[in-house]
Amino acid sequence: MHLQKGLFKKSSGRQILFTILCLFTIVELSFGMDDSLKSCKAIYFPEAKINLDGQEDEKEWKETIACGNFIQQRPYEKAPPSQLTEFKVIYDDEYIYFMIQAYDSMPKKIVRRLARRDDIQGDWVGIQIDTYNDRTTAFTFFISAAGVKFDGIQSETDNTGDPDPTWDAIWEAKTIV
Repeated sequence: MHLQKGLFKKSSGRQILFTILCLFTIVELSFGMDDSLKSCKAIYFPEAKINLDGQEDEKEWKETIACGNFIQQRPYEKAPPSQLTEFKVIYDDEYIYFMIQAYDSMPKKIVRRLARRDDIQGDWVGIQIDTYNDRTTAFTFFISAAGVKFDGIQSETDNTGDPDPTWDAIWEAKTIV
């Protein structure tokens, strides 16, 4: 499994924990990344009882190892990350859950701007899931620091390079800054 690039970093002393807990019904996670760098395992918990609160206090999260080792997408494609971001993936018989922890060395500068769905403004994190395993198409799920959701379909055949936001999924997410 693979996760799209990370955005933030752990600071020395002042840390901000920006967590997301995303609830999805799709299991495969990947989009154009090098397998040797971005491999991470989802952990199966048949009777997971996850509360969508952005907290990592359930035993399932505590028993799952965080993954990271990201590269940047913006502003510098394939550059080392300027900030630390980690994630965990667990699933049960109905859903897949993602916990993303993004650290920021300047938490007061995190931009939390409210907007309409699919119009993310400010700081955000997200995942792209390659359910076809073709490395050309992915279902995209982003969430801003303000809790604004964006979802769409990413395709190499799309000349804009951005996901098509006309596809709207049913999913839940919670952010904590």
